[in-house]
Amino acid sequence: MPSPILELEGVTLHSPEGNLVLEDTHWRLPVGTKCLVRTSFPHESSAFFRLCAGLLNPQLGEVRLGGEPLSPYHFTHAFLSRGALAWVPSGGGLLVNQNLLANVALPLRFVRGMSKGQAGDRAMDWLAQVGLDKLSERRPHSLTPQERWLGALARSAAFGAELWLVDAPQGGLSPALQQRAQALMAPFLEDPFVTMLVAEDGRWLAQPLPTWLKIEAGHLTGGSTP
Repeated sequence: MPSPILELEGVTLHSPEGNLVLEDTHWRLPVGTKCLVRTSFPHESSAFFRLCAGLLNPQLGEVRLGGEPLSPYHFTHAFLSRGALAWVPSGGGLLVNQNLLANVALPLRFVRGMSKGQAGDRAMDWLAQVGLDKLSERRPHSLTPQERWLGALARSAAFGAELWLVDAPQGGLSPALQQRAQALMAPFLEDPFVTMLVAEDGRWLAQPLPTWLKIEAGHLTGGSTP
């Protein structure tokens, strides 16, 4: 059985608004799993993904990423330092003081060690795949939420993350944007070494993910997609 890439041990989590998300939860996510995350409320998926990304600390219990404890109070973590985590929040989560090209290129420079020119070329290639190359000089405030989300998706693909946490894009995606997202993610969905958690509003995906996970009343349940 594949080793877990993400583990929750006795985790109790409340959202920043104070709502219960998880209660005394024990869970393992094996490497290579492609899983749809179902929730009753948007704040549940957002808080869950932020927990998995190390941006929220649980009230109780421990989160382990790549076998090591994860916490926003720990400033170094081997899994994060090597750029193995891709976090795609609903609004994109891009740096507001950098343009779109720099947002995609910066991890390539400072995590992958590429030169500025190499990182820029690679970033532009991935932005072109989602149709954002002509917007590469724009800063996040001048992009739509959907464009920012696609930019974060391109950034995740560019640096070859091992674990993708993909929240639902704000306002959904038009058919044209759905096709761009599908084309970008297709090879990663086929990669047995890439693990993905995708928020339930993943109807833009070309095909259902093979497994699902449901957060309800503080508990996690899961299964295989028929």
